[in-house]
Amino acid sequence: VADIADYIEELYFWSWSYTEAFILPPFYYYYDGCSVIGSTDNGSSWFLIDVDPPYNANYTLAYWRSSWPVPEPTRNHSYSGSFRSWREIHADLTAYRGVLTDIAWVLHTDPSVNSYPGWYIDDVRLVGDFPVPEVIEGCVRGYVYDAETYSVIPNATVFIQNQYTTTNSVGAFIIC
Repeated sequence: VADIADYIEELYFWSWSYTEAFILPPFYYYYDGCSVIGSTDNGSSWFLIDVDPPYNANYTLAYWRSSWPVPEPTRNHSYSGSFRSWREIHADLTAYRGVLTDIAWVLHTDPSVNSYPGWYIDDVRLVGDFPVPEVIEGCVRGYVYDAETYSVIPNATVFIQNQYTTTNSVGAFIIC
């Protein structure tokens, strides 16, 4: 996003997640989490971006490697557990206007139980006072999965902005 940092004010995206958590009040243990992170130095360092609705997880039992180039999540800085319906997430990025170089979505997980589907994001939008008629170009990469079985779908057709491509044998695609 470095090329458009001067204009970005807000981030919107749709989120669906189902991650490992043990919730039996009064006990809440979150083992996996989903966070939005940003960078102002082209990815050399990262910080957590606050979102609305706010993160829900008191992420106390996290498995985290200090060698990972993203910040370790802290209290109330992850979505964790079951959010098995699509919901729109918003982040106010005005504090980073002019300096934000990168945005990333991170699913952090422990090594024990990995049978949960994870985190899906869709319809990412950056909102701001963009100059017109400047054209902003980029690439979109992703995977196509079956919504019920979570199996990858090879040879699926993906359409984005009048362009199309077909997923490869592992369900991956890229459109530039």
